[in-house]
Amino acid sequence: MKQLPQQYREAIHLFYCEDCSVAQIARILDKKEVSVRSDLHRGRLRLKQILREEYDFDEEI
Repeated sequence: MKQLPQQYREAIHLFYCEDCSVAQIARILDKKEVSVRSDLHRGRLRLKQILREEYDFDEEI
């Protein structure tokens, strides 16, 4: 996760580790909910790419 850009890392951490909702994350980060959803989506894609490169996973992930 450390390789993710900060905005994606914050959103993913709050969502998965702190169990915050998108609305809660939006309030915490002072962003719109749509922006938080975009950050989560882009962060997941980036994390998937990083893991694929690091661990040489197949494309089916």
